[in-house]
Amino acid sequence: MKRLLFTKPVYKETIWGGDRLRTEFSYPIPGDKTGECWAISAHPAGDCEVCAPGTPYDGRLLSELWANEPQLFGYVNSDRFPLLVKIIDAADDLSIQLHPDDAYAKEHENGSLGKTECWYILSCDPDATIVIGHNAASKEEARKMIDEKRWGDFLREVPIHPGDFFMLKPGTVHAIKRGTMLLETQQSSDITYRLYDYDRLQNGKLRDLHIEKSLDVMQAPFDPQACIASDHKTVQNGNSEITRLVDCECFTVDRIVVKNEGTPAVLNTRGRFINVSVIDGTGLLDETPIRKGDHFILPAGYGSYELKGEMTLIESHLPYDADAKEKYFGKCIDLHVHSNGSDGTLTPTQVVEQAAQAGLYAMALTDHDTVSGVAEAIEAGERLNVRVIPAIEISSARNGGDVHILGYGVDVKNAEFLEELGKIRNIRIERNRKMAKLLADHGFSITYEELLAKFGEGAIITRAHFARYLLDTDQIGSVSEAFEKYIGPGCPCYLPKEEITIERAMAILRMAGGRPVLAHPMLYKLTKDELEELVDRLIDLGLYGIEAVYTTYSTEEENYVKRLARRKGLVITGGSDFHGANKPKIAIGKGYGGLYVPADLLEDLNLPEV
Repeated sequence: MKRLLFTKPVYKETIWGGDRLRTEFSYPIPGDKTGECWAISAHPAGDCEVCAPGTPYDGRLLSELWANEPQLFGYVNSDRFPLLVKIIDAADDLSIQLHPDDAYAKEHENGSLGKTECWYILSCDPDATIVIGHNAASKEEARKMIDEKRWGDFLREVPIHPGDFFMLKPGTVHAIKRGTMLLETQQSSDITYRLYDYDRLQNGKLRDLHIEKSLDVMQAPFDPQACIASDHKTVQNGNSEITRLVDCECFTVDRIVVKNEGTPAVLNTRGRFINVSVIDGTGLLDETPIRKGDHFILPAGYGSYELKGEMTLIESHLPYDADAKEKYFGKCIDLHVHSNGSDGTLTPTQVVEQAAQAGLYAMALTDHDTVSGVAEAIEAGERLNVRVIPAIEISSARNGGDVHILGYGVDVKNAEFLEELGKIRNIRIERNRKMAKLLADHGFSITYEELLAKFGEGAIITRAHFARYLLDTDQIGSVSEAFEKYIGPGCPCYLPKEEITIERAMAILRMAGGRPVLAHPMLYKLTKDELEELVDRLIDLGLYGIEAVYTTYSTEEENYVKRLARRKGLVITGGSDFHGANKPKIAIGKGYGGLYVPADLLEDLNLPEV
């Protein structure tokens, strides 16, 4: 059973703290000068207890789970839980301070991590400010201004507003000022060097300062752009708006705004543990109620999850591998595209050109029963900076109807695979000859040879080619007329194909190393029980995923297929089923206009780069 790991916060009283952690988040704080809520932490100075009733993890410290249950965190190679999430309530000014980087902290602070951190402003007084950076041109000038206590000249103070976000690298002079509440995501470190504390007393004494260490690690001169992440990327996923706040070498942080309307967002842990803080509203993550003030960890193996409600979340996790940062976020793909190698109207090169014009990151060429166009498409993709996935769509039979299986990442040079495709091609040719004769017997002027002459000797002729030929020769009024009256199932010129069994189709894809995915399952008009039976049968044969995002799906259908995939442990794919002029209203990457297939679905397919 998939469970969230809720954390029980640790509260810290401070000389600058207040009571808003109680009044705004309903936390049971110890007193009216509580400055910090360590919400997700395994640091020795504030180790959170995990709440997961009914699991062996309930009641254990987060540090203990990190040490003894590595599967929960994706087997991260680290001697400690690497992140720390806090909420800070500054009723008064915090000290002017800095933090070291990893190298300095390791040498000077008994092996501690350094402290890279970021701030998301939750609320603040109308005139609130923060200190971030300084105005000295060098460390020498900084020392002089500090010695002369010219703090007004030295410190850089900026106004803030709810929703602002700031990135603080090690060595950044900073201070949270009174009237500010923020959520801080940071490395798991408690190393702070105080540069100035307003000469205030704690227990009748001045607090310690760390001038020399501060000057050692200080960035000078200060670059204001280093702290302002102004190029936030935002994407829409169902009912949720996801904004990438930062992606640095220490962590990735996203804001997710969930609206109580539309199709629920389906997200995925992508094999990483994810820290989640609910900063506003209420809702559901799958069937678990969550509300403002909750903090929890999605374990690495949780997989896909669904968000509903009216709420705002801040999520943080370790970054992608260095070569994958920002590779997918905000980009879109199309994993179901046809060329004139089968029943499309554009050459593989022209298809890739359209993908490039549409701004696609990647596309899969999925011609029916052939990979003849893949090499050309890959070459065009390399020239046009579009990743082309070698793929195929194989038609198989079930109870008198078609079931289409997409195969991604197939080895297009595998001799056994190509031999099997040749056998399928011969079956199709024989059927096409017979259908052409049936149409001729019903008064149409058509032969199989004329079809080849029009569409090319190498084309995989399908019923779409028959319809296009009859339309182009003015023998019918529309493509739909051909299917509805003559060549659709039950019509006088329709011939069922010699059956390619589901078992054979799956075996063919496996021999080529492909990832088998059930194409457009809602088009088969099966009952839910029948579709579930089909999916279970395919899983036994090695099914890898389901096409859950598709041109013709309603939001209800898309949501249903996503949930089915999640229940069955299958990955989600999506595509337009682009055919060029044979389906003129369908645009590559966009379907009828509203299709969006996020590029990070490629990560689940785990395909090698071509």
